[in-house]
Amino acid sequence: MYFEDLDYCARIVATGKLLYYIPSAILVHFGGKSVELSPKRLLLYALENGHAPWLYIKKYDGSVHSGVIYNNYLAWQHFRIFIFTFFL
Repeated sequence: MYFEDLDYCARIVATGKLLYYIPSAILVHFGGKSVELSPKRLLLYALENGHAPWLYIKKYDGSVHSGVIYNNYLAWQHFRIFIFTFFL
């Protein structure tokens, strides 16, 4: 949800260890609390969730790509805030 899985994988690979993909593995998520949000929390969730890709790319790339992505992120977040404010 917040790029933790990609970050964990990048950290593991950086230590020289191998990652394995097991297609038969099944993951069951119990709870669903991230979708049970009030309008105010929904706005905060949207802002936090949109920030994760930029943080990941900045951490592992650090080049001009992170700046381009951050500018796109800001534009997208302003649009989302407008939409949430207008419809909530």
